[in-house]
Amino acid sequence: MKIYKKNLPWVDEAQRIVPSSIVLHWWQVPSWFGGIDYLVKGLKRWKTSVQFAVTKEGYIYQLVSEPTVLCHHARGANNSSIGIEIQGLNAKSLDKNKAQFEAVVALVKHLQDKYNIQTEFKVEIKPELRFYGVTSHKQVDPYCGKRLLWYKRDVHDAYLKRVKARLS
Repeated sequence: MKIYKKNLPWVDEAQRIVPSSIVLHWWQVPSWFGGIDYLVKGLKRWKTSVQFAVTKEGYIYQLVSEPTVLCHHARGANNSSIGIEIQGLNAKSLDKNKAQFEAVVALVKHLQDKYNIQTEFKVEIKPELRFYGVTSHKQVDPYCGKRLLWYKRDVHDAYLKRVKARLS
């Protein structure tokens, strides 16, 4: 598995987490808008960040120096999760892209092994909100406090289920 490096200069690299979960996101843009550079511009514009991105070609990008750098990708889950953005126009494009799917599975397995992250999703609320396991932003969204104006659909349930089946 090859991981390319791309830097998000607005991220405070001194802030760290102890990861116990992995949150999959769907980076929903048409491919003609651009690849990783388009994502980076969007992250900067929205003042957000994420540790990894997987392009439609299956390229894996690490966007901060270490996966333990605090990134702002899922309010409420940031302090315990590593975020992965997956490029795709819609659910069908994610489902059809075998190279990308294999890259996502390889990256998640690598992170699980490195940080001893379980597969099954679990939430602890006390003493602080903490997430465990492999999940999607859709599943952590109800715990994220301020509701968005739109319902976070990423990553759809069938895709998450397929990823988790490969982790077992």
